[in-house]
Amino acid sequence: GELTKSDACTLKLLTNEGILGMHSNSRHAHPLWRRGIGGTEHILWTAQDAEGGDYLAVFNVGDGDSEITISLADAEIFTPVSMTEFWSGQKTDADGSFTVKLSKHGAKAFKITAK
Repeated sequence: GELTKSDACTLKLLTNEGILGMHSNSRHAHPLWRRGIGGTEHILWTAQDAEGGDYLAVFNVGDGDSEITISLADAEIFTPVSMTEFWSGQKTDADGSFTVKLSKHGAKAFKITAK
């Protein structure tokens, strides 16, 4: 489509500073796993931030809404962390795991930093 005719919601998605930073600063990006959980398929992706910390993204590639718990050990994170979700700006702390709700075909992306 024509980007100059994008609606406000689409422009907000395309200009998200966190996502743009992740795109330009990520190193060693790769999927960690692709699994069926609770009847819905999910993907967990990670990358290192060249400026410090890590990125994690969780994708629901199924046809139903889901709520899943992610083990930070899957990303080789074994200490308490602070997490910022890029779309909502929500900040949370995690120690060992975190739970995420995703709509069908939804995704959440996080900046992870040591506490």
